[in-house]
Amino acid sequence: MIKKVHYKKGMGIFMLTCSIFVLATTAIIGVSVNTITGVMLFIISLLYLSNSAIDYSEDEIKMKGIVGNTVKSYSFKDDNIELKDGNIYVNDNKVRMAKYMLNAHELQALMDFVSTGEIV
Repeated sequence: MIKKVHYKKGMGIFMLTCSIFVLATTAIIGVSVNTITGVMLFIISLLYLSNSAIDYSEDEIKMKGIVGNTVKSYSFKDDNIELKDGNIYVNDNKVRMAKYMLNAHELQALMDFVSTGEIV
């Protein structure tokens, strides 16, 4: 079973609100460079709200980009994955992740899984 760690919803809602404000301002004033930035921010905020940052199962952990593509994949069979000092290490190298941008409950479930080996 694949479990997911999503981004925090608050930041996505904030970006969505800002993009709607920029697009509404552009509709009033007229088309400009802000139209492009507003559309880009709108798309990024939707991706931020809908995609997961990390997918994990009994076999592997996949770190994903905002668009949904897999950036890095760590296998429990091939790699030594462990939890040290509240961080995930793969083959004694720290896995870089922005914890402040991730859902705390889902991230804690991932940490529990890495430490115990059981998906809850």
